[in-house]
Amino acid sequence: MSISGLVVTLTADADRADDTIRRLRAEPWLELGPRSGQRLAIVAETGSTRDDRELLERVAAVPGVLSAHVVFVQVVPPSGPAEPQDPSPDSGGFP
Repeated sequence: MSISGLVVTLTADADRADDTIRRLRAEPWLELGPRSGQRLAIVAETGSTRDDRELLERVAAVPGVLSAHVVFVQVVPPSGPAEPQDPSPDSGGFP
């Protein structure tokens, strides 16, 4: 399972942006957060990282979406949340 956070930039046209939000809200795989001007926060849970890529493409293709960027991803193994790991000094600080 993967949990992704996206930031979407909406069109500046207020009516079209409202329509875009209605379309996104109708998708059961998305949880919409607060809107700030043309920006909209979205959280989604998918089955895999491949599904994450498809999610980003689907969101970006919605009429009225100017851009969609992934700002957070957490991959959760089937057995439950992963334990935090100490960064490895040999990997440049990444586990």
